[in-house]
This record gives sequence, C-alpha cells and structure tokens, in this order.
Amino acid sequence: MSPLQNQIPYGDDNQKGEDQKSLLLLFFLSSPQGICFTRTTEDARNHMAAIANTIFSPETAARFDKLATIYPVKRSALIPMLLYAQDEVGYVSDEVVAELAKRLDLLELDVRNVLSYYSMLRTKPAGKYNVQVCTNISCMLRGGFELLDHCKHTLGIGHKGVTPDGLFSLEEVECIGACCWAPAVQVNYDFHDDLTPAKMDAVLADYREGRGKDVK
Repeated sequence: MSPLQNQIPYGDDNQKGEDQKSLLLLFFLSSPQGICFTRTTEDARNHMAAIANTIFSPETAARFDKLATIYPVKRSALIPMLLYAQDEVGYVSDEVVAELAKRLDLLELDVRNVLSYYSMLRTKPAGKYNVQVCTNISCMLRGGFELLDHCKHTLGIGHKGVTPDGLFSLEEVECIGACCWAPAVQVNYDFHDDLTPAKMDAVLADYREGRGKDVK
C-alpha cells in the first residue's frame, strides 16, 4: 500500500475511490503543472501582449518566437534569449526582464534569479567595446594580472567600469577558452591572444579608431 493510500480515511471501497480522486485532483491543481494549466488563457494574453509591444527589433523578436518553440520546456529558451537581448540592448534592463517573462510565461523573479547567477549577463550598460581580461591560471601565469592592471591604467577604469565616452568597459573574467594562447583578452566576441601591454595598446587603438575586428 502506498503512503498516499495510508493517508486516506475511508469506510468502503467506493468512498476510498472518491477520496483518492479528490486528493489527486488537489495535488494536481497545487502543482506547478496544475498552476500552468489553470493559467493558460492568462499566459496566452501575456504572450500576445509581449509580441505586440516588443522592445526588440523584428529580427530579434522573430528569433525569440522560434526559440520558444524548439525546447521541450519553453523556459529553457531563457538563457539564449537573455544573451540575444543583451547583444541588442547592451544590457538586461527592467524592460527586457518584463518582456522575456511574458514571452516564456515566467515570473519576473524567475528571470532575475537566472540573471543574477551568470556573470556574463549585465544589469547595467557596458561600453561599445567590452574588454574582458582573463586572469585564470594559464593567463595568470603568463601575465594576465599585469595585463589587467595595464588596461585599468590605460582606460582609467576598474572592473565593470565604463569610460566616460561610453566606448570601452572593462571586466576581469574567468577562463575564456584560450589557454594555449595566454594571456588572452576577449573584446565583445572577438579574441586577442599572446598579448603584451604594448600589443594591448595596439588592440585598444584599433577599436578606438574604428579598425576593431567586429566594427561594422
């Protein structure tokens, strides 16, 4: 006999069956699945409102619509959506949080919990060029901290800082997957490796003068 059956008082088999049905229905309605079931109409309205009043470009909004359909559980699309949103807006603003929550039928708190966990997601604007200096072990052994200090001095900002002109921001980051070419720096999505302070100055000058790898 299951623990559930042990908890159900009954006098005869018919009463037992009715009590089991009632208790199972109560469990269903109080579960996340049950809650989602009862909120289907409301969630659909929220989703349509998010699409109609989107803050994103048509291309990004279409990408979100596709992402929401390719995962078995819709909320699994949250992280890629956050990354695409950050690329377009520059950071994850309150408006971004609100729209993604509606698109994925989540609470805004659910989105903020994920947002607070991943250091690569930003809640404040970054510079046009986000300079990420790796100080993990391979880069550390080959001058990563010295390179970070040089960037701080050259740009006049610290970790998570933004230059007054909004052109550069600076971050100290963990491994960026370029250990064989340490010390390495990532500017937006572009890698620069085997760097020295002099080479770093040249990299920054290229971006400052519009010659960076990803300058459009």
